[in-house]
Amino acid sequence: MGGDCGALRLELLGPVRAWRGQRELRIDGPRRHAVLGMLAARAGHPVRVRELITGVWGEQPPAAAVHWLHGHLAGLGQALAPCRPHRAAGPALAASGPGFRLRLGLADLDTGQLDQHVAQARQACTAGELGRAVRLLDAALGLYRDVPLARVPGPWAAAERLRAAELRLTLLEERIEMLLAMGRHDQIVPDLIGLTRAHPQRERFLGQLMVALYRAGRQADALAQFGAARQLRSLEPGPGLRRLRLQILTADTSLMTVLPPGSGLPGGRRGGLSGLRQEAAAADPRRRTAARPHAHLAAR
Repeated sequence: MGGDCGALRLELLGPVRAWRGQRELRIDGPRRHAVLGMLAARAGHPVRVRELITGVWGEQPPAAAVHWLHGHLAGLGQALAPCRPHRAAGPALAASGPGFRLRLGLADLDTGQLDQHVAQARQACTAGELGRAVRLLDAALGLYRDVPLARVPGPWAAAERLRAAELRLTLLEERIEMLLAMGRHDQIVPDLIGLTRAHPQRERFLGQLMVALYRAGRQADALAQFGAARQLRSLEPGPGLRRLRLQILTADTSLMTVLPPGSGLPGGRRGGLSGLRQEAAAADPRRRTAARPHAHLAAR
């Protein structure tokens, strides 16, 4: 029974799951998962009843939503309760003013671990430790088990899924930027070909692929990628990509320059799943040689 009395842990970067030690807890029903996800995303802080109702049922909830919500909260309280030797620590879920609060540390959330890995990658990059920064980003990306909040209903979960998907793509861009700065262009070409096909509207992947191909001595292939993208996309490539194409056409030697590591990550707020406000902007392809990840992540 020792494992049953362990600390509470929650996972949001995939189907919502809860654990006590090594034992997975049974959380019944997709709307109960939605309530738990909202509470976990604001762990340690109260979430108002009205906010929970709107997040789960929308702006026009059914008349019985309050009743159903309290039923879900009661069920969660029972499911998340610590086992007997640890009951003195208090309930995991409790009323707090006009709402409810989940007692959980960021380290006990996969989204909190994601924050930590990204913050450490930022520090490592600033220190010029790009290899370590890449490993930390790999660890962060590895926390995505599936579609975040998979099969969880409600407008809150839908919005968070979009933000989490954007964050994942931004982290992939940053990782590739670091590998380019390390001169590992040959290694990343296959991944970039797949990413540009999967996300044709994302210009930063295309610019990174063109630079990687050019550095690998594949000037014609780099130009072909630009032409293929122009045919595939409904929009004309932006000015940055057009400048990059001109640089490749004229064999601009500056594209071969790998800048010294340690240019750093711009300062920013940490980003868990909840409340992400993705502020990443597409990087100017003229600066593809620098390791400049652009995730400015917001956490509440």
